[in-house]
Amino acid sequence: SFEDVSGKKRRMTVDMIILCPAIVPHRDAGALAGIFGVTTDAFGFFSEPMTTDFPASRGIVSAGACTGPVDIKTALEQGRAAAARVVAGLPEGAELEVMPSRTQVDPARCSGCMLCVGLCPEQAIEPASDRSVVSVRDLLCSGCGVCIAACPAHALHGSECSSAALSAELKGTLENSKE
Repeated sequence: SFEDVSGKKRRMTVDMIILCPAIVPHRDAGALAGIFGVTTDAFGFFSEPMTTDFPASRGIVSAGACTGPVDIKTALEQGRAAAARVVAGLPEGAELEVMPSRTQVDPARCSGCMLCVGLCPEQAIEPASDRSVVSVRDLLCSGCGVCIAACPAHALHGSECSSAALSAELKGTLENSKE
């Protein structure tokens, strides 16, 4: 049983139901766009153009799902392009310290379900020879976090950028923008 878009209650026999929530911007996206001085589109997603000029808006570059519905691969590509724009805009001789984000496995928690192996867009996760646990090939791992989110045993962890660290960084950015 379900209610259709007109509000009418209906009943239907089906083999499978796939629930897919709408991708919508956060209710505060407009306020955040105002703080950073970027525009939003008709739906409320950031609409900062990806151009070759840097900085497009004082060094603020939009990428990924904040610009609209995108799949993980596209979001990663946009993020890499944004990072390349930032690096290209650095003054000559400037140094940039890079801290790669890599996934780590807690072998004591890994159940060997291999779910992460099939989900990794970079094919960076491989099973041990006895298939009891997995390991991550650091050189291939992009740190996207797909495996971390999917792991039912919570055996995978990001080496950088925890949720708490990202929240603290955003809070600091917002506080600095008020000054």
